Amino acid sequence: MHSYNIKNPNLSVELIHEIVNFLPFDIKWEDFRVSLIFDYLLLKNQRHFIIFSKRVKKILNGLTLKRTQFEQFSRTLGDVSLDNLNLLNEKANHLFYYCKLIGVVLVKYNLPFLFRFDSFAWPTSYFLNVNRENMIQCVSCKMKILENLCELGVNMGQANFPTVQNDIGYIAGNIMILNHFTDEITSIIEVSIKIVLKKMAQHKMESLLLLGSNNNNVIFEEEWAKSLPVVRNLLCRQNVSKFEWQDLFSTNNRITSWVDSGNEKLLSVLKEELTKHVGEAANKILPHSDVDSLLKAYIQEWEGYSILCRYLPLPFCFVEKREKESKSGKSKQGMQVRELMLDRWNKYVFSKISTRLLNAAMSLIDRERNGELVNSQHIIGVQESFVDLSIVGNLNYAEQFEEQYITFTEQFYSSRTSQILAENGVLAYMAYVDEKLVEEEERAKKYLDGETDGKSKGKLMEKCVQVLIINYQDQILAEAPGLIKSGQIDRLQILYRLINRTLDGIPTLLDALRSHICEEGLAAMKAHAAEICTDSERYVHQLLEQYTRFSTLMRDAFANDARFLTIRDQAFREVVNNTDVFRLELGGNGGGKRTGKPQNTESKCPELLANYCDLLLRKSALTKRYTCDEIDERLNNVLLVLKYVQAKDVFMRYHKTHLSRRLILELVADQEKEEMLVNKFREVGMPVDFVNKLFRMLQDIEVNKDLNAAFKQSVSLNENCSEMADCVNIKILNAGAWSRNRETIHLTLPRELEDLLPEVDEFYKKQHCGRKLNWAHHWSTGTLFFTNEIGKFELEVTTQQMAVLFCWNDRPMDRLTFDSIRLATELSETELIKTLLSLVAFPKTRHQLILCDTTQPILPKSFGKTTQFWINQQFCLIKNDKPQTRGKLNLIGRLQLNQEQGVEQEHEEILQLRKFRVQEAIVKIMKTRKRFTQAQLQTELVDVLKNMFLPSRKLIKEQIEWLIEQKFLGRDPVDMNTFVYIT
Repeated sequence: MHSYNIKNPNLSVELIHEIVNFLPFDIKWEDFRVSLIFDYLLLKNQRHFIIFSKRVKKILNGLTLKRTQFEQFSRTLGDVSLDNLNLLNEKANHLFYYCKLIGVVLVKYNLPFLFRFDSFAWPTSYFLNVNRENMIQCVSCKMKILENLCELGVNMGQANFPTVQNDIGYIAGNIMILNHFTDEITSIIEVSIKIVLKKMAQHKMESLLLLGSNNNNVIFEEEWAKSLPVVRNLLCRQNVSKFEWQDLFSTNNRITSWVDSGNEKLLSVLKEELTKHVGEAANKILPHSDVDSLLKAYIQEWEGYSILCRYLPLPFCFVEKREKESKSGKSKQGMQVRELMLDRWNKYVFSKISTRLLNAAMSLIDRERNGELVNSQHIIGVQESFVDLSIVGNLNYAEQFEEQYITFTEQFYSSRTSQILAENGVLAYMAYVDEKLVEEEERAKKYLDGETDGKSKGKLMEKCVQVLIINYQDQILAEAPGLIKSGQIDRLQILYRLINRTLDGIPTLLDALRSHICEEGLAAMKAHAAEICTDSERYVHQLLEQYTRFSTLMRDAFANDARFLTIRDQAFREVVNNTDVFRLELGGNGGGKRTGKPQNTESKCPELLANYCDLLLRKSALTKRYTCDEIDERLNNVLLVLKYVQAKDVFMRYHKTHLSRRLILELVADQEKEEMLVNKFREVGMPVDFVNKLFRMLQDIEVNKDLNAAFKQSVSLNENCSEMADCVNIKILNAGAWSRNRETIHLTLPRELEDLLPEVDEFYKKQHCGRKLNWAHHWSTGTLFFTNEIGKFELEVTTQQMAVLFCWNDRPMDRLTFDSIRLATELSETELIKTLLSLVAFPKTRHQLILCDTTQPILPKSFGKTTQFWINQQFCLIKNDKPQTRGKLNLIGRLQLNQEQGVEQEHEEILQLRKFRVQEAIVKIMKTRKRFTQAQLQTELVDVLKNMFLPSRKLIKEQIEWLIEQKFLGRDPVDMNTFVYIT
């Protein structure tokens, strides 16, 4: 669609006509309307438009009515006489004139295109022999154009209508004149239809008798005498005019319609002419004794004759139609014209030299394979002869040309492959085979029948693969490990293309690839084991580097074949879950009694991934170093690696612990990223209950913001608590979501906090009736301001540390024994030792906050009941080897969420949780299945739990036995390996 933007509204119509000459006639009106609107928008800022809505609407309705009338006129022209058609033609010329006047006004308003109306106002003299048919064509064409012009006017009115009232009036006046002429056309058509109906009623029988009387006027010899010169000219490939070609159709139709046995007579004389013509061609072909000359002469004659076989049957289509209509179902159908032509050619030419032609074609193909330049049209001509002539006689394309083609191809390569392999080696042979297979595919497209749905090509390529690849498959596959290890992408591509054509070669290649990924992945891990065991960032980077390298190999060398991607995933999963480099010991046995020997070994990958997530999501120097997009990218990388982790439950536990610390200590760097990561956990298939708990944890923190504001407002009138309430941030957490048991620590809180806790309890009971708060002091933290001789320091401490430090709040210079501190804080001995150790031997400070009288190094066993502790009045923070008078120190370290729980106990809880998960899954499966064999139960159980962990056979067996003891399951009395669900 050409589009022109005419910015000069006064551009002359003549110039418009010159532009229109470049526009296509078959323009789409929808595109044209878009062009109008586009040009309207270009001019929108150049002038102010005043819409005369009523008059514009009336004009648009008038144009729409005209369009409908012109469409109706075109449908009724078949019943109009020639005289009336001449009148309609004259009226249409007037209509064109006034439409043109309307168009000129529209051009003024940036109409980008205008029909050349005058070229369609044909004079009657245009038709040399005016008759009713071509006059109908003339008037019908004009009506269609007028219909489109009216639609154009409507589109123009909707997009960019004139802005001058005089122009609107001018268009409206022209439409009124159009109404006058269309009324006259309507009256002409109505009168014509009445006359036609009357004449049809009077002369119906006479017309039928007249048609029947034409039969006696058609004589076969006279009609064939008219057609014979045309047929001979066609056979001799001489020029035939359009009139002669059309007369041949009408003559054959008259013969088959009105001559008795016209079909048989016409086929008989046509057969004689074909036999004579083919005989002349045979005389030009058969005398050649030389194969090349014979082939050249044959192709020259066949090309012309094959074209005749496509076009000559067309004028004789009436013969075939009458033949089918006259023959009964039991009679043999007559030979069609094309089959007759092919039969003549086969009988007098092809059947006598087909073997010589076939051998000549095969010889040309061999020469082409050897690099010689041959005339491919000669080969194609022989192939087309076998295909076309297989419908007549005893020819069979598949048994003759196709079979010979495949046999010659096999012989050609069988005699060369061994020598090429021995002289050039396997790698060069692979390149040779890859090149030749591509050549043979292209050659098959040219020389084999494409109408057999590719069966011929498939047979050929199957034989080529057998000769070129399968016979040497072992030698080719032996190169695979070396090529994969050295990363020779180009040669691996060739190897893949070759082996992919075989049926049993891919599994061997997949095994080599899997071994390479496992060996290289584990070797890289072992080489950096010392670093990545403690540096989670380095560990994830190492895994992603390997994954990217293996994925690039899959893409470049193996075209991202799904089979190879599966092997990559399986091998990478082995690397991720391998325990040779580092492991996580999950202690315990089936009965839950600890034996001291770890019986469950897992990869440490889940823990390191969770640690890396924590680094990216908490407020730290790392998050300040990366941009927002870089953090998102790294989190997505974590999810990518997590997809291959088997022990996802271990990751869940560690990630949840880290999230708890971030939320409690208010170390979340970006709340939106936390929520985004939890959403992605759902997308990668994490258990729903785990994801819901994480969402609830995030929700609790948001709810507590409003809760704290309400609490501070409620105690604002209480002078004893209002000041302390402003310094406290309460976090009320859902015990189910945070997985917190009811364990608490007993300690003596500072008086200010002790007085505030009842207020919090009372406030919460008013907010939520029936709920009870359990205080988790070991999860709580606070900030103290410490002042000594050096300066004033801000200390972030746990509740236990706060309780210990408050022992010196009223007596800062005293020395207190371990036993007196224990009595004052009411902490257990174990918890007090850990707390004091964090204050007297904090590794990040040179000067400790509390001093003691034990010898260095200070160990937990160093503390006794009489050990004395005192405040270090010389405590200060050191920066650049200079003491600071002010500063902030975080003494919290790693917040202990579970009281007196070590790493071994955490691992034991993971193992215990796995037992519960297995028990739950078994019960759900058996409740649905009712009866299940042990093998079926294990298979479905692994499928159910795969998103959390991979249960071992031993664990499954132990839990099945436990469920049988608890009467949840029973064994079938007949088959001990079948379990039955007990309701």
